[in-house]
Amino acid sequence: MIGDPATYVYADRMSAAAILDAVKAGRVYVSRRPVLDIEAEADGEVFPLGSGLTEPVGYSEAGFVRCRLAVPNAAAAVPHVIGNGAEIAVHPISKAVSEFEFRQDWKADAGYVWRRFELRSDSGELLAFTNPISCGSKTKSIATCRRRSRAGSVWLYHPLFRWELL
Repeated sequence: MIGDPATYVYADRMSAAAILDAVKAGRVYVSRRPVLDIEAEADGEVFPLGSGLTEPVGYSEAGFVRCRLAVPNAAAAVPHVIGNGAEIAVHPISKAVSEFEFRQDWKADAGYVWRRFELRSDSGELLAFTNPISCGSKTKSIATCRRRSRAGSVWLYHPLFRWELL
């Protein structure tokens, strides 16, 4: 079916440039049906998906980040909070309450921290997932290198893949 799943982009304006800027900034989620409203708050300031919260968390005394996910008209949906690759919270949404919120101390976590949402049906079917919000400095874990061919083309090498023309 066309549009299933759909990619949603939080852009400042309805223009190609603004949409591309929002995609590059990570203000994106993918959904099979539900429309999501997501935000993160650190040190009293609200941030969209894809935001890096290193500075606000660093400036705040407490270091807490509040994340909120609202899913209007999503009866029996189950939000899962994924943090640094592991599930850290699950909270079913009832018909009466279509919002899920959690708060965590990100200053206590050393290094790079990220969180994202997955929305699943009662049976476990993936309905939607978001890009992460993050805090800290990310270190590269996979080495890549570039080389030029005699023709001047740039190739990228990745250990899991082959040489690819860029």
